[in-house]
Amino acid sequence: MVRHVDNGEVFLRKMNDLTKENGLVASFECNREFEADGLYIDGMDYSALCCHDGLKKL
Repeated sequence: MVRHVDNGEVFLRKMNDLTKENGLVASFECNREFEADGLYIDGMDYSALCCHDGLKKL
């Protein structure tokens, strides 16, 4: 979810603002391999789709 918005940090801050006092905000992001589990196209090089350079901890 956070990776699909323009500014993930701002989005998480808004989620936090909407959480009751002492509440928890949880955001789970799956990686490309998990999203495409079961997808196979014969002859396609999947290594370019599974690059983790863009993943970061907010």
